[in-house]
Amino acid sequence: RDSLTAAYNSVPLHTKLKITNLMNNKSCIITVTDRMGNKTPNRIDLSYKAFGEIANHSQGRIKVSVVKL
Repeated sequence: RDSLTAAYNSVPLHTKLKITNLMNNKSCIITVTDRMGNKTPNRIDLSYKAFGEIANHSQGRIKVSVVKL
């Protein structure tokens, strides 16, 4: 919750990703530390802190770009 991490299925664990909010161009660097369920419609699940770096928590879901570093 208090670190810049995320759950993501498309890269190996411990991969660094640059996540950019497409609405305001704010970005942060996160580390993939978990996997997501296969049935979830979300592409990536950011930690509370990572989401707060790029958007207001009240937004819930946002469109982001994901770049592997």
